[in-house]
Amino acid sequence: MTVMARARADAAPPASRSGRRALAGTLALVRLRLRRDRVVAPAWMLGVAGLVLYFTTALELLFETEEDLLGLTAFMDGPLGALMGGPGYGFDDPSLPVFLAGTYWLYIMVLVGIMAILLTVRHTRREEAEGRTELVLGQPVGRLAPLASATALVVGVLVVVALLTVGMLLAAGYPATGSWAIGAGTGALGLVLVGLTALTAQVAASSRAAGALAGVGLGVAFVVRSVGDLLEPQGSWLSWLSPLAWSQQMRPYVDERWWPLLLSVALAALLTTAAAGLAARRDLGAGALVGRPGPARAPGWLATPLALALRVHRGTLLGWAGALVVLGVVYGSMTQELLESFQELPAELVTIMGGQDDLLAGYLALMALFDAVIVSVFALLALHTVRAEEATGRAGAVLSATVSRWAWLGSHLVVVAGGALALLALCGVALGGTAALVTGDAGLLIDGLWGHLALAPGVLVMVGVGAVLVGAVPRALLAAWVLLAHVLLTGVFGEVMDLPEWLDALSPFAPLAEVPLEGIAWPPVAALTALALALGALGAAALRRRDLQAG
Repeated sequence: MTVMARARADAAPPASRSGRRALAGTLALVRLRLRRDRVVAPAWMLGVAGLVLYFTTALELLFETEEDLLGLTAFMDGPLGALMGGPGYGFDDPSLPVFLAGTYWLYIMVLVGIMAILLTVRHTRREEAEGRTELVLGQPVGRLAPLASATALVVGVLVVVALLTVGMLLAAGYPATGSWAIGAGTGALGLVLVGLTALTAQVAASSRAAGALAGVGLGVAFVVRSVGDLLEPQGSWLSWLSPLAWSQQMRPYVDERWWPLLLSVALAALLTTAAAGLAARRDLGAGALVGRPGPARAPGWLATPLALALRVHRGTLLGWAGALVVLGVVYGSMTQELLESFQELPAELVTIMGGQDDLLAGYLALMALFDAVIVSVFALLALHTVRAEEATGRAGAVLSATVSRWAWLGSHLVVVAGGALALLALCGVALGGTAALVTGDAGLLIDGLWGHLALAPGVLVMVGVGAVLVGAVPRALLAAWVLLAHVLLTGVFGEVMDLPEWLDALSPFAPLAEVPLEGIAWPPVAALTALALALGALGAAALRRRDLQAG
């Protein structure tokens, strides 16, 4: 062996030592991230625990007799229940724990999935965008330590969330085995989303693109599960392509089985390993997918705050548009089957859906509200992007020119609000148009469009609430998600659960008419639109009174 070859052999560290070096400093970074998330992470934990507590308490109060529970279970055991809630194991002999697992558990998991996406993006791609990862790697820290510490933190949060969920269920008197299955399944879904987001953080070139890609993955999982559970009772082969269905197939409170957890853990490990492989090879601050170079000169129309805001949100908006059109087509194509199943509903549930003569209108109105909630998710995520523009310093660079804070934030709000309205219209056309094709009733296209647009003022109020938080206290933007969860609970489930009127009145969608069941009520539309404009102006005024990157 030559001297040079021997030197290279001595210099090459063993594989185990090289792996340890790549993870050097991970524990110190975990402690640093815990300190940074001392408010955000506990808020998420308590929010999820509070939602579980709300469900268990509400169900106990609402279903005082066995007949009450049997009536609603008959409704949720049909195709619409499969579409909105899941396969519904144990509905032939229902109980409160079975009803919660088969109806509301899905939305607890979706909330935890959103939490996992936002926290993972916050500690991976956004850290790079803000320059902190580069400073950290300038210290004796391994190349993979930032990703490993971020993953460890979010996994720790998921473990606490799962334990709190189990604690809330046990405190309500629910059986222990099923409660642990609920907690484990919720955490397993979160693990998959952590792995997926860690991967998109390496692939995408920005934090907003990473979060959007992971969000699309969660949306696809929801749609695949919905269609799969609708095709066959208690799920079809298509359901097994969704990690949401894997958790639900654990059958909590019925005949628990634990092996579906292995699917979630295996997929999470595979995604995280792929993310680590990309993180070890890509340049810091760059994405694995390299975008094409832009033109040497930009057109003149781009030299405005509004054009810049449109450029920032363009990719996310197009992705959401494609996903929501697919969702509308899928749900619209099921219209005829759903109508046939509605004929067998109990009389009181037929009344809730709009009466025997208006079942189709009731279905379109319910789906319009569901789509409005999804569009509100887009709006809130877009406002997180606005916050990221400020946190990364790009807003400061824009404001150093002849651009006022009013113009900067106002331009983003115009793009987010306009994009939300466009998404609502696309949802309405996709759902109503497909329903018209399968039923032969061309008027459903207009009904679907107006049913969605009639809820636009509620979405605009959500944008306004987010604008106030971004302008005044951006760290409290999580509060807007709490309001959105309330909208979902009261709007989609409030009537069948017979919730108090004062609780329903807190939703910005409550005053709006259920089109096409009812005609549009113009006074609430005008009042809510004015409220949304006032909230947007208040947010812009608050931004003028605080320091950038503060609050």
